[in-house]
Amino acid sequence: MALRLLAAGRAGQALKILDGAAAAAARWPVPEWEEARITVLDQLDRPEEAQQQRWLWFSRTLATAPLKAYLQRLEAFEDVEVEERALQLAEAHDQPLLALQFLIAWPALARAARLVLRDRQHWDGEAHGIQSEAAEHLSADHPLAATVLLRPMVVFALAMGRSRRYRHAAEHLRSCEQLAARIDDWQGIESHSTFLGRLREAYAREIGFWRLLER
Repeated sequence: MALRLLAAGRAGQALKILDGAAAAAARWPVPEWEEARITVLDQLDRPEEAQQQRWLWFSRTLATAPLKAYLQRLEAFEDVEVEERALQLAEAHDQPLLALQFLIAWPALARAARLVLRDRQHWDGEAHGIQSEAAEHLSADHPLAATVLLRPMVVFALAMGRSRRYRHAAEHLRSCEQLAARIDDWQGIESHSTFLGRLREAYAREIGFWRLLER
């Protein structure tokens, strides 16, 4: 409705409708509401408020789109300082998975690796899609961080008896073995051989998994 009003040249009314739905959007940002409100504010020639909306949207969700739009509208060289502030905000975010997803997508891989190692106890392997993608991006230059993300997915599959994930888990464990050859400093994290031995002892009965690993 707001976009229809905007298309009809009634931006003021469009903003009233959007503000009427602000309480619902405040619980968790709705991209369509955020985009519509920013569009209306730009149409009303209120660029500072539009920028505030972009930053608020980013700071709560770590979505890349509003941050890119925010940076594009800054003066020359100002964007470097603001980007640094955004990356610091992401690293300190109270939802590590969101932070990891953002830092990988941006990309800021060194910061993502630092986050992974700092919050090494957080990764439980259930967020298979996010952790697999992040590990893939980190594996080239940050093998330890990639390992920290891969191991919980192996443990999760075995501990939960998720036989459908065993093939992926076996691939992850083989990747861990390859990554181990490039890790000089384990930073207090158990070596691959120790981790593998612990797995074999704890999940010796998961014959299907070990057969997949041996292929």
